[in-house]
Amino acid sequence: MQTQLSLLETIQKIDTAIESIEKQQAKYPKERERLDEAMAALKAELDSLDEANAEIISNKKQLEGDIANWEDKIGRHEERLKSISNDKQLKAVNKEKNTATKKKVEIGREIASIDRLIEAKEAELDIVRGKLQEKMDEHA
Repeated sequence: MQTQLSLLETIQKIDTAIESIEKQQAKYPKERERLDEAMAALKAELDSLDEANAEIISNKKQLEGDIANWEDKIGRHEERLKSISNDKQLKAVNKEKNTATKKKVEIGREIASIDRLIEAKEAELDIVRGKLQEKMDEHA
């Protein structure tokens, strides 16, 4: 009789453990779905930030090309200054050179601004990557 009671008690413990495991498993798909949704949202945000960052970098490269063009113009104006024989030509070339120099400085400022924007976007990307990694670690 004692053995049967002991067996019954063991079966009840096993049954309780199984019930507990089943309850935990029922929660798991919901939690997994929530994590999947959070990861998908973070991946979408990351993709969006990557795309924006690529566009910013592309704009910066374009501006760097523009600066090179203005530097070439400035160089050509400086060469022309060496061969000028009258004041009228000197004033005209100096005016063109000054305009080119101002444009170069403006573009340089734009590039500096873009560099700051790139740094901010990179920091944002790092944060999102960190969040995504956390979610992936939770998933594992």
